[in-house]
Amino acid sequence: MITLQTQLDTIHERIANAQDIVARRERSVNRAERNLEIAEDNLAELHNERDKLLIASWGDKPNWQVIFDLID
Repeated sequence: MITLQTQLDTIHERIANAQDIVARRERSVNRAERNLEIAEDNLAELHNERDKLLIASWGDKPNWQVIFDLID
């Protein structure tokens, strides 16, 4: 017959294992969020670079509709 203490020890071990898994997953999520933020910043920089290039190509004739069309 399994004693109460044995059952509790087993559950405590399973809880500890589950806590380890949660901690690892949280670290993974944090890394993924950090990497996503970096990727989004890089994308925004590329959009700005493209916009600056287009604006510079207009010379003295602004064509803001081009930028608005790119957003859509």
